[in-house]
Amino acid sequence: MALSCPDIEPLVPTFLDGELCVSDADEVASHAATCTDCRDHIDTERRVMTALRSQLAGPIAPADVHQRVGMLLDNEDLRTSRARRRAAVAWALPATSVAAAAAALMVTFVATHQGPPEAAAITREAASQMLDRAPLVVQPTAEMTRSVGAYLRAPVDAPQFVRAGIQFRGWRPINLRDRQAAELVYDVRTQSGGYSLLVHIMRAGDLSLRSQDRRVVDGKAVWIFHPYGMTSVAYKSEKGIGYVFTSAMPEGELVGMIAGSDILRAIGAPLPAN
Repeated sequence: MALSCPDIEPLVPTFLDGELCVSDADEVASHAATCTDCRDHIDTERRVMTALRSQLAGPIAPADVHQRVGMLLDNEDLRTSRARRRAAVAWALPATSVAAAAAALMVTFVATHQGPPEAAAITREAASQMLDRAPLVVQPTAEMTRSVGAYLRAPVDAPQFVRAGIQFRGWRPINLRDRQAAELVYDVRTQSGGYSLLVHIMRAGDLSLRSQDRRVVDGKAVWIFHPYGMTSVAYKSEKGIGYVFTSAMPEGELVGMIAGSDILRAIGAPLPAN
């Protein structure tokens, strides 16, 4: 059963600390995406926690101390992992058969591949940014494109929307799943209402942004996700730059908006159908 407003309030501190289980965190984020009161409450709590943490922050250690401690920890991790592997081999080999070893390998393979794909996790985290009220960098589009390219250290193209009712608010640097990204924020007015649109741009050379739901837009394959009840449309250019468009607007309107922009024409030739 979906969480209600009274259910959300006691969960907010744990949610902001990142300590809720995945299912509860998903419920909170999904509820807040459509509930202004709870979203404002979460924003207020986040600001208070950020202010408190800034007051409680200890002195920053010199860079050489960070480096020495990091090397010591890396060496200890390496020594410990080697010792564990030796102990595991010594214990397991005399008592296991080839069939048991094969079964263990199969269990490892299944466990590794049962988790959510990274593309789905990326779009879920992108959608959760709807709650972010961090300051935006406000620049003209051409200047913003240069700034985003410099930040990502890669040539990027920002979408140009020609239809009325779309206003660029600004952009900010963020991380998605520890991946450096630029978040472009738009206000959009469509026939069905007013919405926020987030466009995330990232270097994605090693990342597949594909899903089981494929569309062809302007001769190019894009991939549809539905994080927290919203719609994300993902695309990766031949240059390895990933684009994720996310909004609560109806899927058809979002796909049509992307089709009406110049972004897919600007970022390369069609990708293979598969």
